[in-house]
Amino acid sequence: MAIPNSFVNDIFERIGMPSLCFFIVGLTLAAVLRQEVHPDKGISNEAMAILNSFVNDIPQRLNSFVNDISERTTILNSFVDDISARTAILNSFVNDISARTTILNSFVNDISERMAILNSFVNDIPEHAAILNSFVNDISARTAILNSFVNDISERTAILNSFVNDIFERIVLRQVHPGTGISNKAMAILNSFVNDISSRSFVVGYNRT
Repeated sequence: MAIPNSFVNDIFERIGMPSLCFFIVGLTLAAVLRQEVHPDKGISNEAMAILNSFVNDIPQRLNSFVNDISERTTILNSFVDDISARTAILNSFVNDISARTTILNSFVNDISERMAILNSFVNDIPEHAAILNSFVNDISARTAILNSFVNDISERTAILNSFVNDIFERIVLRQVHPGTGISNKAMAILNSFVNDISSRSFVVGYNRT
């Protein structure tokens, strides 16, 4: 009885390991020899054809298996490389996200600082306005004092002019002779008056300072 190729193919598909090839070869040879070898005539042509076909098929299957392993290794390496590339891209993306998060946090902190400065400035505006109003009021008060001082100076100047004119009319003109001119007495009175005015002006200025 010949062993069908489907049986051999099924064994290779199910096992698919080179380490068991010798075991499979042994089983196949035992089955062929037990069924196709006659005690008197020996091995038949059909059995020999089966053995030759099996022996010729072994290297092809081994080569096919090796090629399949190579292809699978290549595919696996390509898959590993692809995984590595994707992992690198993912790490780069994560790092980019971290950098952008840091930048965003810095921007938010900067916005918070600027808002704090703005709020401080807004809160400081009433105080500055109060200081400005106080300064304006002080300027107004000082202006009023200055105006009062100017008016007082004008009044005192008018009084002084009136007093000088009165003194000049009452004392000086009476002491001037049409022929001899101003007398020594009139000159002494004028000098005393001038000195008294100077001293009074100095005292008034000192008291005001």
